[in-house]
Amino acid sequence: MSTNSNLLDLIKTLLKWRKLIIIVTGLAAVISVVVALLLPNYYKSTTIFYPQNLSAFDRGYLFGNESKERVQSLFGDKQDVNRVLSIANSAELIGEIIREFNLADHYGIDTSSSQWRFKVQREFNDNFKVIKSDLDNIELSIWDTDPQLAADIANYFVYRINQLYSGLLQERNEKNESTVTRQLASLEVELKQVTDSLEAMQDTSSVDYRVLRSMQANLLEDYNNWKTLSTQYKAAANYDLNSLFIIEKAYAAEKKDRPVRWIIVVSAVLAAFFLSILAAIIFERYQAIKEELA
Repeated sequence: MSTNSNLLDLIKTLLKWRKLIIIVTGLAAVISVVVALLLPNYYKSTTIFYPQNLSAFDRGYLFGNESKERVQSLFGDKQDVNRVLSIANSAELIGEIIREFNLADHYGIDTSSSQWRFKVQREFNDNFKVIKSDLDNIELSIWDTDPQLAADIANYFVYRINQLYSGLLQERNEKNESTVTRQLASLEVELKQVTDSLEAMQDTSSVDYRVLRSMQANLLEDYNNWKTLSTQYKAAANYDLNSLFIIEKAYAAEKKDRPVRWIIVVSAVLAAFFLSILAAIIFERYQAIKEELA
């Protein structure tokens, strides 16, 4: 009986307030349609790529001095993916993108405001997403009211990620090459001293002469080995790396991605409908409690 009574009370309440519920729902429908039509169209451009295995561009792999078994795939592992995601989400790179495409003006943000940088970055972050997909590749998406600009930003983003990611290995090779160069300089000095000493000795049959000759041979062998390393590191540092394998470049979309206007309208209408019912029920319960207390 209690359930039936509650259901009857609910029906009575809905009938009593039906006009207001219909008016509120109708107003929500009209307002949501107007708002939805006024919203600008945003176009989505997505580029898909894999980070390449940087070990394949290392000196040891390039010149065959290390086992190639450790390079099992052209594509990078989880750590490589995380490095690329970190680069893509870095404030420095995002700031560069904002400056490169003058997005403050494009978004219509007043740069005389004290918080204009924050506003621009917030607007950009709302229209930018980079994720690792289920296929272990990386998807970078840009939304913009200008479809061509969205594609240009996405492709430039990948171009800069490639440069920065490749720079990690190039920087390491350059540091190694610098270390090898210093070692070569030290060996040259030592080798010259031993050679000068040998040339100054007249007794070529003495023990000291034989010792120096042995030292010279060892130093020369070390020098040649380090010279080879220097050449290899220099070549590896100057190697034109393409550290990203691009599956799909971004292109200018022909169809908008958002807003989905019918969802906005339906959501607003349903929300207004149920909230007006809830308000009517709460008001009726308030009146009933008030009468009981009186």
